[in-house]
Amino acid sequence: MAALKVEITSTETVKPSSPTPNHLRTHKLTILDQTAPPAYDQDSFAESLKDSLSNTLNVYYPLAGRYRDDFSIDCNDAGVDLVRARVGCHLSDALGQETVDEDRLLPLLPCRPQGRRVDSDGELVLLAVQVSFFECGGLSVGVCCWHGVSDACTLACFLRTWMMKTQDGNDESSGVVRDCTDVFPPRDLSAASESVEGFRAAVATPGTRIKRFVFGRDKIAALRRDIEAANSQQRPSRVQAVSAVIWAAAIKIARVKNEGRGQCHIAAMTTNLRSRMEPALPPVDNDDDYNALAAKLRESVKMVNDENMRKAMGSGFSNVLRRFAEEYAEGNLLAISSWCRFPFYEVDFGIGKPIWMCFFTMCYNLVVLLDAEDGVGIEAWVTLSEEDMSKFEKDVGVLKYATCSKSIVGVHH
Repeated sequence: MAALKVEITSTETVKPSSPTPNHLRTHKLTILDQTAPPAYDQDSFAESLKDSLSNTLNVYYPLAGRYRDDFSIDCNDAGVDLVRARVGCHLSDALGQETVDEDRLLPLLPCRPQGRRVDSDGELVLLAVQVSFFECGGLSVGVCCWHGVSDACTLACFLRTWMMKTQDGNDESSGVVRDCTDVFPPRDLSAASESVEGFRAAVATPGTRIKRFVFGRDKIAALRRDIEAANSQQRPSRVQAVSAVIWAAAIKIARVKNEGRGQCHIAAMTTNLRSRMEPALPPVDNDDDYNALAAKLRESVKMVNDENMRKAMGSGFSNVLRRFAEEYAEGNLLAISSWCRFPFYEVDFGIGKPIWMCFFTMCYNLVVLLDAEDGVGIEAWVTLSEEDMSKFEKDVGVLKYATCSKSIVGVHH
């Protein structure tokens, strides 16, 4: 499939509209940040986005800073990159194709996922935005952000603040940047450099493919009923149910690669630590036992509390990284991150809410779950090796409950 024809019309640096106070000039990084893997007048509208972005950076000032070292960000107001572009087709042409893949998504981003965007001084730009205007008047907003200063929750809040400041400038967000090093104190990782680099290298394994699998609302309802009927003590959430199907497929792939030898397969499922980490999940005998897998995920999430978080971030953290690197390399670890319930579809810059929101990365063995536009279905963005992806998309459970990457319109039922 031919890539989109995108012409970059301008690139500029946007800085906070007011300087960051001296006492906030250094933003400390936590241990988690240290190890993060990597119909309107268009000109007038673009200027409005630029001005409101500048005002938003007053609140999210670390994003306009520069990476100083493994322990901190210099909040020096160096700015973020804002790219404007024109796309030589209608928005419906881009999203109405049989397959929406990297050839159609990458040109709409200001940089490649896991890549580095640097400024004129060669320093890492922590946030870059590309606003692309289509011939029909539609637009896309592509955001690339360094994981060390932002996660999904932070990104959703940032976009909400930017939206409010674009609409009327009355958003009163404050105090959103917090020092979390008391909970996740930074560490000198030089002694564990082998584990850290092993983990990063494993996550960034080359030769990966990303595909989109849509679990429509009716299919999810059927899946949850099927799991509940299998003597489940509690009906799984839609995220747990979808994760169970994906995990089961990954287990089968791993067992074939290991010639049927029994081994522990780990699902590393991210949770929002703001409201609440180390449970090792044992293998299951039945590869398609979605009930058992959903239950294990539910039990593990319950274990994410203050005590376990501090334990996981303690002196044994390098061992955790080493174990993760080893399991990633063997294909025995699947990372699942849910972005569901974050209000991405509520972001309205004054021209209407988005018709679609997606995620793009090339991290090995990673699954990111997103709300479908209806808020009930789930889009699973799955990144696997070429070999594993060819098996995953043919898995009986995946075929039963999901639709593989079709056009954006009409697949959420």
